[in-house]
Amino acid sequence: MRLLVIEDEQKVADFVARESPDVILLAEVTAECEAALSSRTQQYAHRFSTRGTRGTGLLLLSRWPMQAGVLPGFSDVEPAIAATLLIKERRVELLSVHTSWPIGPQCTLERDRQLALIGDYARAHDGPLIVLGDLNISPFSRVLQELLAVSRLRSAAQGFGWQPTWPVFLPPAGIQIDHALVSATVGVVSFRRGERVGSDHLPILIDCAV
Repeated sequence: MRLLVIEDEQKVADFVARESPDVILLAEVTAECEAALSSRTQQYAHRFSTRGTRGTGLLLLSRWPMQAGVLPGFSDVEPAIAATLLIKERRVELLSVHTSWPIGPQCTLERDRQLALIGDYARAHDGPLIVLGDLNISPFSRVLQELLAVSRLRSAAQGFGWQPTWPVFLPPAGIQIDHALVSATVGVVSFRRGERVGSDHLPILIDCAV
């Protein structure tokens, strides 16, 4: 299974056509962007989107059959998506998120609350689980390390070197804030960054075995 996480609509359709992922997560998507992409992503028969208080949300596209809904209590700004994919008769939980930008104490507390909710979700699911999205936190953060410890998740980027995803306009200062976290029953074949697609983030692509 190949996963793609990107954050901007520009050049997205062409990038998708080249990479041909099985599952796509787009963040900060407007209704206009979603409508514009619909005709160019018809190969993804299964889709679910959210819309928050700022008019943007997440868009999840899948080749695999999927049941999806909003994760209660996560965020009114950009609601998270809790989905179950049916991949060759195996159920895989997929949690798609975009946490709060930690600018100032209150926003940082909100992001940390959202990360704690991810940990709660992971502990409640014993089967294959993948958490995707812009977590707005570096791999070296104590908060992220605590999340990994309590949730029994691991970073899909582990073992694939340093791969900063943001900001694309200042590479020497880049950090990885876009993540895929996986449970023990999910194998990771590869983790890499894609080319620029018009966003201030680089897309990430993950090949998983479930």
